[in-house]
Amino acid sequence: MTSRDNPRSTPESDDWLSVTSAAALLSVSRRTIYRYIEDGYLQKRTLPGNRVRLARGEVLALLKEPRASA
Repeated sequence: MTSRDNPRSTPESDDWLSVTSAAALLSVSRRTIYRYIEDGYLQKRTLPGNRVRLARGEVLALLKEPRASA
């Protein structure tokens, strides 16, 4: 069952990451996470107070994708 299938999974639960946590997990900057959101690689949930949460599964999926060489 994924976080989207679980009605009890809220953006405050462990199935969701903050932008800072996602950036640390992927070893990229916070700005890069926002670029991933803008480019459609990640979908965000905006909470009250403009807090952004990302689905942990989507972030982990990016870890499995090969990165382009610079």
